[in-house]
Amino acid sequence: MAEVDASGHVADASIETPSGHKDLDAAALQSISLWTFRPATREGKPVAKWVRVPIDFQLTYVKSAPGLALSPAVVTGGVLAWLGSLVWIVGFGWSVVLAKRKSILWLSFMVAAWIVTYPLFVAMHWAAAKRNLALVSSGVALFCLGLYVGHLQ
Repeated sequence: MAEVDASGHVADASIETPSGHKDLDAAALQSISLWTFRPATREGKPVAKWVRVPIDFQLTYVKSAPGLALSPAVVTGGVLAWLGSLVWIVGFGWSVVLAKRKSILWLSFMVAAWIVTYPLFVAMHWAAAKRNLALVSSGVALFCLGLYVGHLQ
């Protein structure tokens, strides 16, 4: 309920039926206090009058608004991408260890063109590298899955 004075401003406001949440009730009162109305008239002259003002709250998710909590998809995607990156880096590090044991030439080219040279290394040293190939592949897969899940909305 709001008391609208003769000038159309809210002079007083109260909650007739509480929402059950103090913050929502306070927000409703604060909002109403900022409104202006066309005042009631009696014999052509504006007068103060109490009016019922229904307020319906609807919570909406705004995707790009700052300060909102992160969605579960974004958090899950971030965790998967981070985990995939970690596994990928560990696999890459282990590749360096294997390369030092097997092929110094491969190591010298690996840093510059790892994506191209890694399959060659695996082909040349399959017995030593097959477990590492699975590790690196799972890291890449987790990273890509994390990026995909993070963009689901």
